[in-house]
Amino acid sequence: MTAEFATPYRRASRIPAEPGKPYFIEKGEGDRVHLHPDTYEVFYVTAGAVRLFVEDTEGGQQEKLLTPGDFGFVPKNCPHAYRMERHHSMIAGVAAGPGGTFERFFENLGVPAEEMGLLKVPAVPEPHKFAVVPQRYDAVPAGAPLAHHALRRMYRGPTRHRARVVVRSTR
Repeated sequence: MTAEFATPYRRASRIPAEPGKPYFIEKGEGDRVHLHPDTYEVFYVTAGAVRLFVEDTEGGQQEKLLTPGDFGFVPKNCPHAYRMERHHSMIAGVAAGPGGTFERFFENLGVPAEEMGLLKVPAVPEPHKFAVVPQRYDAVPAGAPLAHHALRRMYRGPTRHRARVVVRSTR
């Protein structure tokens, strides 16, 4: 799988470097190529369509279009990215790893809720904290946005795991 297919529609991530600013991921956009050295990631699509790009550690590349009810699994240490293919697409994402990894990212940037429901005033971490926490807790950028080259040129890392996009439908 190469990233050329995605490039004409792909721009840099709109997720701002500083917290507290709203952002939207629109049709044709997604997240930059990144990896989690110690965390497995699951994508479950609840609405719309999301294209998942994954490279295994041996250079094999896959892309799959996930639609409602489909499930994609990305092993740890595998570069991956996604792109929204339809407006109003929604993903339920789950990350699982050993203690002290990706879930600590949210613990360090968040604040405990005092009651159930949405916060009345958003909790915004300080910019210096937001700048150092991601890499400390297993969120590592793996290169530029999907560029005019294969994902395999962007990263090579040691691991025994092979990436596999598993698509299962609940329909």
